[in-house]
Amino acid sequence: MGEAVFFEYACSLDKMQGDDIILCRDWCPRQTKSPLLIVGTSDRRLSIFHDEAVKSEKDFQKDSAPTYVAWGPGPKHVLASGWNDGAIVLWEDKNKSMGETVFSNPRENKVAHKGSICLLAWSPCGSRLLSTDKNGLLAVWKPEERGPFVQQCIIQKGQGAITHIAFRSKKSVKNDDGDAPTYYFSGEDGVVYYGSDDKTKVQELFRLESPDGGSCGIAALVYYEQADELIAINENMMMKRICGPDESGQVKEISSGKIAAKSLHETNVMMRAIWISPGLLMTASGENLLRFWKLAEDENYVLRISDAKVPPDDKICSVAYSEKRRILSAGTSKGYILFWSHNISNSQNSSADDWYPMPRSTVKLGATVIDLQWAKYEGFLSASTDKSIHILVENELQRKVRDHVAMVQISNRMLGYLSVHRKLDERGIPAVEIESELVKNFWAGNSQLKFGEVECGVPIKGCDVTKSNILVWSGRKAEVYEIDNSNNQHKFTSSFNTSATTMVIGSHVPNEPLYIYMANESQIEVANLEGTITKRLPIDEVEGDPVYLDCHGTWLVASTSKNYIHIWDVSTTKRRSILSRKFEEEDVLIGDIVSVKINSMGNKVSILARGSNDSSKSETSDTKIYVFDVASDSFYSHDFGPEYSPVNHFWDTADITEGKKENEIDKEGFKAREKAANLLGCEIKYRGEMKVMGAEIFKINRAEVVTFFATTEKGLLLQDRFPITSEGSVLLGLQIPHLFLSAPKSDE
Repeated sequence: MGEAVFFEYACSLDKMQGDDIILCRDWCPRQTKSPLLIVGTSDRRLSIFHDEAVKSEKDFQKDSAPTYVAWGPGPKHVLASGWNDGAIVLWEDKNKSMGETVFSNPRENKVAHKGSICLLAWSPCGSRLLSTDKNGLLAVWKPEERGPFVQQCIIQKGQGAITHIAFRSKKSVKNDDGDAPTYYFSGEDGVVYYGSDDKTKVQELFRLESPDGGSCGIAALVYYEQADELIAINENMMMKRICGPDESGQVKEISSGKIAAKSLHETNVMMRAIWISPGLLMTASGENLLRFWKLAEDENYVLRISDAKVPPDDKICSVAYSEKRRILSAGTSKGYILFWSHNISNSQNSSADDWYPMPRSTVKLGATVIDLQWAKYEGFLSASTDKSIHILVENELQRKVRDHVAMVQISNRMLGYLSVHRKLDERGIPAVEIESELVKNFWAGNSQLKFGEVECGVPIKGCDVTKSNILVWSGRKAEVYEIDNSNNQHKFTSSFNTSATTMVIGSHVPNEPLYIYMANESQIEVANLEGTITKRLPIDEVEGDPVYLDCHGTWLVASTSKNYIHIWDVSTTKRRSILSRKFEEEDVLIGDIVSVKINSMGNKVSILARGSNDSSKSETSDTKIYVFDVASDSFYSHDFGPEYSPVNHFWDTADITEGKKENEIDKEGFKAREKAANLLGCEIKYRGEMKVMGAEIFKINRAEVVTFFATTEKGLLLQDRFPITSEGSVLLGLQIPHLFLSAPKSDE
């Protein structure tokens, strides 16, 4: 849950020839673990790719090139494609087969259009499909359950291409279950029209002209639902806002004027206009900045490129915004993809200071980035150049300290690990007399130790570590490595196929075999290091499917899709279930669980959660860290305040009784172990607005570490709180009396 980085995977378009180019692309909006991206190319082919650019075996090909693709909304998710010969082809993947049968049973229509298809637009609830062509014709279709789709009407307006459609959803969504939605449309002639299924009622609203009074094409057409307004911008940067038409057909002009920006004829870039939140519109028109329009306040501001890696003469050519993650991406003419995070959901308070650059996430492609699109539910971003298409996968770099080994993810296929074990004397104090000067300086915080590096054979979606082994997985395959902490050497042990989304490896116990625990659909599979499944831990249907796992000592915890936590004792081959508890108070769900960690005694589970901001459709991080206390069967929490969110959490990993059996631990030793087990560390990040003090922005700690002592009687007791001063550093874990942090490698 820390700052994201993006791993880039190139889609293989091996059948494209030298002059072939990318023409269209779209993500399927269905919520799946592996979202589908459809890509149309000038070699007259449609192809489907899964996450990490894995290509489906089946293509679709015609005797004409595809020009537009648009996946319809749920529940049907009908795929529509437009072609250069005027054909429209529909598919419905009724089996939800992850793309393998998407191209089965196509429904084609070539009656309406004789020219190349310019645009396909689904109404918000999917009851209508609008298609336009380069000859100025618009057709309205009503897709049927079976057989051909029904043509509702054909509208011919002018001779230029119709390039923009905006549904008037405030008037039409509630009736979009079979009745005709209303919509605005426009194109190369600069005239904006208002239409429905009845072509006799199509109304010309206004024309946006060039400064000399000539015709000028529309560059952006967006509907402002909260105010029932339409915003239109033409290629010469003339903007008009109108309200209506009302029931009598009258239109009210809100504002009209020239934007202080270069025309598209000067920048030679297609304009982009996207909503950030209700009332906050962002436009990009080939400059080295982005423009934001606070429509309710009639104010605006700009956001400039600040990444030092980007040349000053570079310009932004494409943009996309993820509402759920509040991440803005921008592609440039020189091939850079830049990212900003946004922390304000209310457009009234938004300013340039609320956009935080994410320079560690910047990606460089080999050519101009002409298009960016976010998948709806997952952290996947498609990036297109003329000749290639790439899938960028959002990933938080994995890190942890466990069984005296610190591990960090370095790249999408590389891990680093380091032994953090100290030999103790009979008093439990580090035996410094046998440590080298380098090791002494490391523990004093004055020097670094070199990581051992593991180059993995799979993209790393997750990883885990014990004293003797490292486990990595990709969602399709897992690999196991044996590590030697004395010399930072490792060797490959095994690999096996698995679709498990989350995995952990059991703690190292001398003379005991290690097991892997894998969350796979409705159960947890228990496997040996070769991947052979030896047992399954069932989860009750009422709990949902396992989503997140953590193992600490002899304890395993899982959180589920229905926000339950489930604890097992895995100290024996019987693997006994201890309890299952829903994440709720007084029958009210506290939030959606996004991370769980269990302490070494198995009696406390820390939890991070998030909610959903309905107004902006974004995921909102909770400001609290929660702990479930087994003894009292209750949840308690600590609130960091409205401007901070917890992004990671770790229980202390120190084991002062290492090597001793349970019956050898005296009373004082047990108390010491219990005290260590209840030490909880949390990394928090600042999410609020930047504070302005006079003419200067008040610098606030972007990240901090907070430590607690968890008690049954008094809940979470705050121990310490201090800033992480090094840019990019993150909390790795804690092991009494040390905190471990990792930082990006310096360029110096």
